[in-house]
Amino acid sequence: MPRLTAHPIRTFRERVKLSAGFPRVPRTYINCIGDKPLGQPKSAQAANIEDYHELRTGHDAMVTAPDDVAELLSRIAEDTTA
Repeated sequence: MPRLTAHPIRTFRERVKLSAGFPRVPRTYINCIGDKPLGQPKSAQAANIEDYHELRTGHDAMVTAPDDVAELLSRIAEDTTA
């Protein structure tokens, strides 16, 4: 907890600009839903993200559910390297 810092504001303000020749890369969406109902949100559907996962924890999943985060990331990594 002592090492946590505020989210850098520039990540919200600066757009990522990719060149036309930039290859499409696979995307994974991990939604930390807390106690909300299960189900892919419209934002993930609109982004056409096929690899969607949910964790029943809050935004700071690496603090509140570190084992679940590590297990999910390991599973995702195995799937992408297979």
